[in-house]
Amino acid sequence: MASELRAHTWRVARAFVYLGRMSTLLRRPHLVLLASLSAPAVVGCSCGQGTGEGDGGTDAARVTRDAYADDTSEDAGQDAGLTARDPDRCRVEPGDIYLLGTDADLAASSRVVDVAANASEFAAVWREQIEGFPQVRLARIPSTTGDPSSLTVSEGAFVHDEPAVTTVAGGYLVGWVDNSESDFEVFARTVSGSTTGALTRLSTRTGRDDSPSLVTVGEQVIASWVEERDGAVRVPMTHALSATGTLVGSANEITAPDHLGRPSLAPREGGAVLLYAQSGVASPDVSLQRLDASGAPVGAAEVMTTEHNAGGDVDVGLTPRDGAAVFTALISGVRRDVRVRLLDGTGTPGMSEFALNEGAEYGDSASVARLREAVGWSAGCRDGYAVVYRSYPMGDATTVLRLVLLDAGADVVRAVDLAIPDISNRGGRTTLRIAGDGQLLVAWTDGRADRVDMRAARIRCD
Repeated sequence: MASELRAHTWRVARAFVYLGRMSTLLRRPHLVLLASLSAPAVVGCSCGQGTGEGDGGTDAARVTRDAYADDTSEDAGQDAGLTARDPDRCRVEPGDIYLLGTDADLAASSRVVDVAANASEFAAVWREQIEGFPQVRLARIPSTTGDPSSLTVSEGAFVHDEPAVTTVAGGYLVGWVDNSESDFEVFARTVSGSTTGALTRLSTRTGRDDSPSLVTVGEQVIASWVEERDGAVRVPMTHALSATGTLVGSANEITAPDHLGRPSLAPREGGAVLLYAQSGVASPDVSLQRLDASGAPVGAAEVMTTEHNAGGDVDVGLTPRDGAAVFTALISGVRRDVRVRLLDGTGTPGMSEFALNEGAEYGDSASVARLREAVGWSAGCRDGYAVVYRSYPMGDATTVLRLVLLDAGADVVRAVDLAIPDISNRGGRTTLRIAGDGQLLVAWTDGRADRVDMRAARIRCD
């Protein structure tokens, strides 16, 4: 009787998945033919059936959104050709979850734990109250085993906020906002081992500057931030820096609509891309601006949203060949969706956006990592994207972090609710990054009744 009841429950659940999938096909016409020809739902990865390098497999071998189905057995979707990263084994183990710090200031504007990665290590940065003042903290987290080691990067009895980090030769470059010079300005310094370098001030105008982001492009770094001018006009700015944190050339002003949130940067062929969202306007958009190696704009920004309903959070992951942008969309002022849009290696948008969450599931706070360049993810349907977001089932008080693996054509390979306890429905964008050895790490904040927790977890797919 119990087994019959479980089977009936799964048939009902699969029916809802099918209805959600049909709505997706209406948004993604290139999948209609595939859906009409596909066999019953397959869970996991059929890497061995593809055509090999670079294309993520043939259409017939791609796993579509039916990967949300019910087969969770250990052997589901296994392929004899998998020798490294296996989408069917992605998981978080209890010993890989870390509380990085806590902040008692519930009004703190920083709700992002930023992350950078090198060959075998992650660096996470966050804001934390220390002896009464918000400071910037950095933790090094080994990609495979070992606990984090942390240090305070900022100094002085000032408000330090909104940290960002990128990898440079010999360590990391960390940026943040503080009011040590009266107005809030953007600063950066290197961190090598336990040694911090000299401070560099990036912003120069009178008035508030905030929302910094950093990305390494070749042997240089491109920094971005948002500058508040007269009349509360907010203008994105960029500036190139050396790997030691010194300014290179001059600052660049980016033409953009007003009311911008925190942008996201990613390297592209010949420079970088800047992804940003509007907020507080009637029809907010997400836009992407291509930059050259100096941070100067290349051409005009491209609007990424077709429904003009940006919800605030954005992230982008690119390699020299291609990548993806993720952002939150606000539907009818209530429902929150995670949207995905693919890019080519120059940062040019391709196919239309599509929703990653479906049916009765809400989603936001998404982050994306491109898997192509990392060890163990380069072949077949593993050559795709990893996305993490907060998932809120309708009518269910439980919030989870969901990992979704996509192939190179943006079809779902695997969806996993990560086994991380006490995920809050209050907090900012997650940050998902991949180390050179193929290991994944996600970092995020959880808003509690009396504090904000900064947390991180390794995701193992071996």
